[in-house]
Amino acid sequence: MRPVGWLRFAGFGLGCALLCLAVASMAPCVALDGRVAFAFAYVAVSAEILGLACLAPRRPRIMVAFLIVSGLVSLFALAQVRATPWSAAALTLALGAGVTLLGGAIGAAIERPAHLAAVGLVSAIADLWSVFDPGAPSAKLAAKALAEPERLSPFALPFPMLGTPLIPAVIGAGDVLFVALYVAAFRVHGLPTRRLLAALGLAFGLGLAVLLVSLRPIPLLPLLAAAVLACEPATRALERREWRTVLAVCAVMLAAIAFRSL
Repeated sequence: MRPVGWLRFAGFGLGCALLCLAVASMAPCVALDGRVAFAFAYVAVSAEILGLACLAPRRPRIMVAFLIVSGLVSLFALAQVRATPWSAAALTLALGAGVTLLGGAIGAAIERPAHLAAVGLVSAIADLWSVFDPGAPSAKLAAKALAEPERLSPFALPFPMLGTPLIPAVIGAGDVLFVALYVAAFRVHGLPTRRLLAALGLAFGLGLAVLLVSLRPIPLLPLLAAAVLACEPATRALERREWRTVLAVCAVMLAAIAFRSL
């Protein structure tokens, strides 16, 4: 990719960090209803995720690998530190850029658009289990984030809540990774990226509506997967034999989740 592409990606990532810093600095001075404040934070983080995925560079691979590693190292260095405007901004840059590059690298390696059907279905089931099973990773991370709102969660993008000094975790790293994966796969195979971004934006909007009604963490990967499969027929063009394999894997996963629940 040309240097200008890298500059756009880096500039957008830095802009996301600076936005987080600026809003966090003024948040305690702004009186706002809690739901409106959360909706603002959610929309801002969703826009960050979509923007980073859209601007993510493809090559050279060595530079991508270096930035992924350096971003993830920075991410773990920030794990469980106190949530301040500066630490939240640093986490936004490290997590947003590092996980986006990782997802883009995976998505660019997908051989056929139809393989996204398998990726989407399997990830959706795994996310449903991870969020709704109290002993699963996502549920534990969400519970910890709620119990310790003053600390950063290393696996979710933060954003300030206007009207409060809090900078909570808003959207998880898994959602960042899969958005980047889907966008990269569409780009590599010449599929309409704008249509995909619109569908993913709609999925994020539906997720926000459910969050505001339920007032509890929800899995976003099923919504993102549905958006991908609905917006492009090529992603559903698996052969009958392949569909049988994918559905068999999904059935085994669902049976394992049911067994664990019982």
